[in-house]
Amino acid sequence: MRQFFLAAIVAASLVAVFAVPSAAKASGQCYWWWMQNGVKHYSYYDCAHPTKPPWQGGPMNPKPGSSRPPASTLASHPSTHPHSSRIFPNRYLWGQCTWWAAHTNPHKNLARLGNAGMWAINARKRGLHVGTAPRVGATAVFAGRVQGASPFGHVAHVVAVSGSRFKVSEMNYYGGSPRGGFGKVDYRWAHTGSGVSFIY
Repeated sequence: MRQFFLAAIVAASLVAVFAVPSAAKASGQCYWWWMQNGVKHYSYYDCAHPTKPPWQGGPMNPKPGSSRPPASTLASHPSTHPHSSRIFPNRYLWGQCTWWAAHTNPHKNLARLGNAGMWAINARKRGLHVGTAPRVGATAVFAGRVQGASPFGHVAHVVAVSGSRFKVSEMNYYGGSPRGGFGKVDYRWAHTGSGVSFIY
């Protein structure tokens, strides 16, 4: 699968490929951007219903009458690390919780951390800071079968915190609001406790 993905990029003459969302929200416009032959391209989608990236077979949705996003959509994502300009590639399968977690934290090296339930352990081995207190912008890691997670665990992006409760945006979770599922983004409140950790 990885060899096919790399071959597809070469075949399309993509010099660099990045997936950068605008600020996470339940509605409004988000966009993909990527470089092809030195030219920056954009494809827009509804933030609450993300499409596959165009370089993975998703639709091309250029904004009519505009060659670049309006300034209001160019704000840095809330999870952006202020001292890091590097963007790490997201090679997780689109539609999975792991893909969304990496997508919402492009400046954090979350690549190749394995199944969702192993992310905290493998992130700590990589030298990333891991703890049990929720923070906005952190990646929440749920162990297998904890708070609705599958046997392989679940990961999500923290968007709000209230005491021991935290709100996440997530993908491939069958619940939340609007009702989620594969390739769909939903929002819900979860709580700290056994089997829950955070990558900062």
